[in-house]
Amino acid sequence: MKLGLGIDTGGTYTDAVIYDFDGGSALAWGKAPTTRENLADGIAAAMDTLPGDLIRQVGRVALSTTLATNACVEGRGGRSRLILIGCQRKIVERVGAEYGLPPVQEIVFIDGGHDRQGQPVAEPDWEALKAQIVAQDGQWDAYAVVEIWGARNQAAEVEAKRRIMAWTGKPVVAGHEITGELNSLKRAASALLNARLLPVIADFLRAVEAALYDRGVNCPVAIVRGDGTLMTRAFAAVRPIETLLCGPASSVLGGARLSGCSQGIVVDMGGTTSDIALIRDGLPVMAAEGAAVGGWRTGIASIDIETVGLGGDSLVRLDETQTDGLSLGPRRVIPLVTLAHRYDRVAQRLQEIRQQKRRHTLSLAEFYVRQGMPGDMTETQKRLWDALAQGPLSVQELAEQAQVYLYHLEREMEPMEQAGWVMKSGLTPTDALHGLGHMALWPSEAARDALEIMALQSGESGTALARRILEGVSRRLHRAVAGMLLRQRWPKACERGLSPQMELWIEEAFAERGAPAEFEGEGGFMQARIAARVPLIGVGAPIAHFLPDVAQAMGCEARMDPMSPVANAMGAITAGVTARVVLKVKPDQQIGGPGGYHVYGGDEKPWFAQYEQAVEWACQCAKRMAGAQAQAQGAGQVRYTQQVRERVGRITPAEDDPQRLAQFNGGVVPETTSPASDGILLETEIITRADGPMDWNRLNPSAGLGN
Repeated sequence: MKLGLGIDTGGTYTDAVIYDFDGGSALAWGKAPTTRENLADGIAAAMDTLPGDLIRQVGRVALSTTLATNACVEGRGGRSRLILIGCQRKIVERVGAEYGLPPVQEIVFIDGGHDRQGQPVAEPDWEALKAQIVAQDGQWDAYAVVEIWGARNQAAEVEAKRRIMAWTGKPVVAGHEITGELNSLKRAASALLNARLLPVIADFLRAVEAALYDRGVNCPVAIVRGDGTLMTRAFAAVRPIETLLCGPASSVLGGARLSGCSQGIVVDMGGTTSDIALIRDGLPVMAAEGAAVGGWRTGIASIDIETVGLGGDSLVRLDETQTDGLSLGPRRVIPLVTLAHRYDRVAQRLQEIRQQKRRHTLSLAEFYVRQGMPGDMTETQKRLWDALAQGPLSVQELAEQAQVYLYHLEREMEPMEQAGWVMKSGLTPTDALHGLGHMALWPSEAARDALEIMALQSGESGTALARRILEGVSRRLHRAVAGMLLRQRWPKACERGLSPQMELWIEEAFAERGAPAEFEGEGGFMQARIAARVPLIGVGAPIAHFLPDVAQAMGCEARMDPMSPVANAMGAITAGVTARVVLKVKPDQQIGGPGGYHVYGGDEKPWFAQYEQAVEWACQCAKRMAGAQAQAQGAGQVRYTQQVRERVGRITPAEDDPQRLAQFNGGVVPETTSPASDGILLETEIITRADGPMDWNRLNPSAGLGN
């Protein structure tokens, strides 16, 4: 058997699956809590849930992780300096922060470079650059260099990289190596972020390889990219930015494979968030603007994903301002059943609070527990920290022991919680599922006690409250899926968000799910519905309890495989390789018509007198570049697909689409492709994809950071 190990490290759990490539099925799977302080520990624990005899037969490993994404959100990474060539300081000062760039005082600006046509303007002052780099080199671990028109001509970036590496001996990332994005600020964000992530991903790879080696796994390792395809370990080591959003991408691919659907809507519910993405022709729909994470706007390809702060561990509270009287998420807490399983006194305390039958405006079924080591604390924080020394305390107990007014407790604890020193535990959808007997991971009595405690506030039974919580989760999932479909269908109408009328229609559509179609009095002439034409595909452990209601409201099928809880790990090990290259043919606009055509985006910038010659050369060059990148990512045999798109500017309005599309396989331009006769040709895009399976046989084993 050819066995592979897929591993996905999420925010709450790390999943592992052993996949049989010969039989096309999973042989075993398991989960373990993610250890954020050391991801390798969570990976090792997940591996230890699998049969040892199968682990020792594994011949390939594929990873997906939230490490790069979390580093962006949390502002972590190596010390990297940005060098901008030919960019205007005032523009960067005004809008650079919108892309994630640092203050201009930390950026090196030098003149020179090229114009928008890629023609040299002036040679950069290399000696001035050297003086600035060498003087402060000790403060930096890596560098990123971007020239304003580097997407049109790479020469300045290539030379700057060569010189900086010679001066410092440190890694240097050039903008054109990461993305062909024309927006220089987006290219700068991509290059700088990639440089910052270099040590992060290197440490992660070493830790993972140690965990694999300790368990007798010495085989090739690949990593999922943000577009759902694989890359080699060596490629990831120099392009760590490519792992942004790779976790959700793996889930989408795994969900598609498990469901057998080539078209569908994937809904992935974890502990903290739910991710929604679309599958078209067996592949995830890609984001038009590139990955945007934690304030960084990049040019890195990623799937188009909608994320809502709703998961199995979302905090539940009563809230009269909401339609259903509930607040659900986005705050993540420890489910009470989980905390009660770890600490016996939590279950005992919940039972005591329930027996007191005390009605309160605050949720009394909440606890705090120490989670990490604190930093500098105020006097009040010290009292709170000391009070938690012996284990979790309910909010009433903590307020009394630390001498803090109960209504001020959460305000005092919030900074400690944000810093990671403590964590709250409270009622969650996971508790509601346990309270109704739908889940049995942990003892359910604690959940039933907590539900009865909160039900005193609302004047209902704990069972009725639990059902209301589960319906509330389904309602919010329906709202998120419907909202994404509306934005896909009518992007201009939704560019400022959904209108109150749209929101009301979505609420009515969910409320009327399953209602009979016949007339029922006033208002019964029609039924509200936002219908989906494709199945809903569930991913994640809790999703099976909510997706059927969403599918019923949308008049479609819900598909959930028994292995959907580890669909992300399945997506990682079964992913393939895709490389995408975009070249542009642009006319030299002169009085009297075009004066020839330039090709931009490659390592050359040739000029052609004839349009057909320019497009044919661009198709062949793009095919060569895509093939080379796919090989660098680890692909074996590849299949090429190309699209030729003309963007036309019209002098008079026209009803038809101004963009014409010719799609074909191979690298030969159809004879019908020619400059537009019904308008002004602005540019022609040649979009080339090279797809193929990972060639595991030519990759080095996991020991060391080779391939």
